[in-house]
Amino acid sequence: MKKNNKGISLISLVVIIVATIILIGVVVTVGYDYIQESNRTKTEAVVKFIADAASRRQNDKHIDTMMYYVGHPFNGKNIDKIMGLPNEFDENKIKPESMWYFIDANSAEQLGVTESYKYIEKDLDNPTKDIVKTVLVDYVTGEAYLVEIEQTYLKGEDSVKENSTCPESEGGHVYSIQTCTKGSFCIKCGEPNPGHDKALGHNYSEPTCTAAATCIRCKEIDLNKPATGHNFETDIRGAEIWKTDATRHWKECTVCGTKKDMDEHEKGCVRIEISSSVYDAEYHKEVCSTCGWESVKTPHKIKYEITGDNTHRRLCELCEYSEEHEDSGWIMDDEIYHWRECEDGCPFENDNLSHVDGDKIFKNTHVDQNGDSVCDTCSKIMDKQPPNSFVSAGSYARLEEATTSTLKLTAYTQDALGMMGYKFGIDENKDGVIDWSLVPLVEVEDDVACEKTFYNLEANKSYDIYVIGIDNGNNPTPQYRIPNTKTEKIPEVQVIGIPNGYVSNEFTLTFKTNSTLPNIKIEYSIDGGTTWTEGTSLTIDKETIDLKVRAKDTRSPEPNIGNETQKDITNFDKTSPTVTIATKTGDDANTLQTSHTAVVTIEDEKVGIAAGTKIRYAWSLSNTTPPTTYTEATTTNTELQKNVSVEIKTPTGVAGEYYLWIDKGIEDSLKNKTTQTVCSTFTFNIDDEEIVLSNIKMYNPNPEVENQSGYVKTNGTVNVTFTSNKALAKAPTISVGGINVTNITSTDKINWTASIVATTAMPEGSLTLKISGLETVAGKTSSNEYTDANLTGNRVVYDKTTPTLEYVEK
Repeated sequence: MKKNNKGISLISLVVIIVATIILIGVVVTVGYDYIQESNRTKTEAVVKFIADAASRRQNDKHIDTMMYYVGHPFNGKNIDKIMGLPNEFDENKIKPESMWYFIDANSAEQLGVTESYKYIEKDLDNPTKDIVKTVLVDYVTGEAYLVEIEQTYLKGEDSVKENSTCPESEGGHVYSIQTCTKGSFCIKCGEPNPGHDKALGHNYSEPTCTAAATCIRCKEIDLNKPATGHNFETDIRGAEIWKTDATRHWKECTVCGTKKDMDEHEKGCVRIEISSSVYDAEYHKEVCSTCGWESVKTPHKIKYEITGDNTHRRLCELCEYSEEHEDSGWIMDDEIYHWRECEDGCPFENDNLSHVDGDKIFKNTHVDQNGDSVCDTCSKIMDKQPPNSFVSAGSYARLEEATTSTLKLTAYTQDALGMMGYKFGIDENKDGVIDWSLVPLVEVEDDVACEKTFYNLEANKSYDIYVIGIDNGNNPTPQYRIPNTKTEKIPEVQVIGIPNGYVSNEFTLTFKTNSTLPNIKIEYSIDGGTTWTEGTSLTIDKETIDLKVRAKDTRSPEPNIGNETQKDITNFDKTSPTVTIATKTGDDANTLQTSHTAVVTIEDEKVGIAAGTKIRYAWSLSNTTPPTTYTEATTTNTELQKNVSVEIKTPTGVAGEYYLWIDKGIEDSLKNKTTQTVCSTFTFNIDDEEIVLSNIKMYNPNPEVENQSGYVKTNGTVNVTFTSNKALAKAPTISVGGINVTNITSTDKINWTASIVATTAMPEGSLTLKISGLETVAGKTSSNEYTDANLTGNRVVYDKTTPTLEYVEK
């Protein structure tokens, strides 16, 4: 038995066939799974009829023994038995394998084979058996047959040799192919193929409209996922919906796009209904009787049929459109002729009239045999006498009613044969140019008066309006200017209800006019004229309103609008007073002083501050935490004022940087209260502590006696230094040895230096020291004096005596 390892994997078999003898017209490249021949014990082939692939009819005719053979990869040598063949089939007359090719189930269906088969089916009762099913097609006749090849495998103890191993010397293991239903084993000893001894399992594709879910490896069909079938779109009644174009209709699967019932439209022409029982006189449409498709409008193919002396029927040769058709009737605008007209193509003729060639016009002259100024044929009035003028007795043309945008006029005159109507013209600019085109002829019935209203006119303007009367013989009166044609003036609007002074509660304004004209409305704007609201009253609850009020005539589509009455409403006041804190003029809050004066100003621009208004204030070293205790002060104004100031002194005797707080609740004269506590944005610097000097020293900076700074002689220098506990406003008074020191300096007003030259005016001996006249920059003065008793260190000794010599020997 050959070791040709053909396997059960999908292998594409390209069939080489001669194109000239192929009846079905296709070359099919097929994947086919076959079974290891070396692993089988028995192979049986069964041939069954399926269908005639060429003609799609069931094949039940006699079988020619030379036409039905099993092809590649099976041949007579490796098939133990072929079953299902006719009795006369000669197994020895097997055609070469190139005479057959294999197709899968899908290809078979495309060729007309009506049954689908799996390539490999697993026999669950006998796992050692596979049934391979494939379709064979004779490419000469196009007939298709199913071949079932059953192979039984040796497995288990019967398939294991005495020596279950496969030595390398004998070629080693030869493994079978791993399939969806079987693992891989050595075909010689049965040993499992490591890592491949388990079946792969099926890998099913998703079902389609026409195919069930199928394993992509072995073509196994998943019975739980059959073909879904086509889904043709339906309407609400369940009827399948037609798809259309200009020539065809069909039904289409919404999933795969498969089309069915495709055919050309069954077209017919249908009239177009415009309204009830009224149809389009020019166009019809084409409609398909099968799918309901409609074309765009297409013109009628018109023909005419005579139905009476002066009547005809107009109809379309393609659709059911038809209507009675009349000629124009008598046309009598001409003084000499009258005529009738009909459409070109209409066969109507009137022998009593003169026919004009090329047109369906039948023309003749007027006839008045009885002398009544009326044509005996067409009844045209042939009167040449104009009607009475508007200045005649009993005739009139006058203004009946005027509004700001309309003028209502009436006109009446008489004529023996009756009036046809009146023509009105208007000269808007009074320049003699009359526009008669604005108003068509106003017709009358039974010789009654005519009425005409001009709309959209400008208010408070005079117009020249003219009228002409025209009788039934088309004779006009002279034109007549109607007097007093002036529109009314739009009234002014009065605003009622503005308070004399300021109020803190809302109030209502009323808008009125003295006009009795109809259709006058009032509208107002509170944003300066951007938005207008119709109404006769307005409630004011805002402090400032730019109020505009006007009247308008609403009769016209574009109403006349009167002059605007403008009012700036500022009588409403709910604003609290403002509070500001400053220092008194000439008082610098940043300068250290024993006290400062703050100025608190209360301001209210509208209603003002009443006399004796209470305020509450407090001094604090913090500008972040409001005080809890306040002192009350009263304004000194004796009458209502818009601006009131109160002076408040800082504390005395306690040094520090103070902030002034003003409590909320300060009222204006309408009891509007401040809602925020106000704190000064700057500090008031206060200093009232006693002046203390320290580190007072007196010394000779340039000693001449053995470096002893405590001694000084005439013209020697004596220095005094000291430190103040706070800055001094000026140099203090200093005397050394009873002589005032003039050279006193300091760079920071805290550390001071004084210098004096010793003179004979000073007493000899220890020099006295006196410091007085102390004053701080805050204005604090001190009566304390500092003397040599307050020195730190020794006093300076002044020596001005020349030494004397005693007991001098010459």
